[in-house]
Amino acid sequence: MIIREIHDAERLRMQEIVKKQFKKDLTNLLEQDDVLLVREGKWKEVYLTSRCLLEFLENIRNDNVPRHVGIRIGRFRRDSFRFDVESLDVIARLSMPRVVLLEKGEQTALYGRNIPKSGIKTPLPELNKNAFVLLENEQGDVLGLGKMLKDPKSFMAALPKEIMIEVILDRGWYIRKGH
Repeated sequence: MIIREIHDAERLRMQEIVKKQFKKDLTNLLEQDDVLLVREGKWKEVYLTSRCLLEFLENIRNDNVPRHVGIRIGRFRRDSFRFDVESLDVIARLSMPRVVLLEKGEQTALYGRNIPKSGIKTPLPELNKNAFVLLENEQGDVLGLGKMLKDPKSFMAALPKEIMIEVILDRGWYIRKGH
C-alpha cells in the first residue's frame, strides 16, 4: 500500500468530473491548506488532508504508514472517479443550491430513496432538470446529494407523491451497507 500526493492526470480527471457534475472548478472544493492524497491498494482512494498532516506522514517509516489519512472523498475505478459519502461536507463548500427536506423527506433520503414533493419543505431552486442540489434537514445538516428530475415550474402542479429529486449520495449509506 502506497500513500502519495495526487498525480496531475488524476487531478485533471477529478477536475473533469467536478466541472461536469457541479459546473465548478476543483479548486473551489479545496481550502488553502488542503492536499489531495491517493492511497493505492485494491483501488486508488482519494483523501483530503492538510499540508501539516502530509509533513507528518513524510517523517513516518514505511512499516508504520496509516491505513487512512484524512477524509476519504472518493476513489478511482479504471478511468472514472466516484465521490464517497464523506465527500458531502467537501461538496457543501461549493456554492450549490440547497433543498430543505421535511422529516418525512429526510427519512426517505437517508434510506437512499428518491424524494417526492411531499418530502420537500422549501420550493425548489430555479434550476434545470438534471441539476445537482444538496439535500439538507431543517437544522441545516447536509444529508445527501440529489439530482433534479423535474423542472421547478412543475413543482406546484406536481402531486404529493410525485418524485422530484433523485438521491445520488446519502449519509444513510453507512447504516444500510456498513462499510
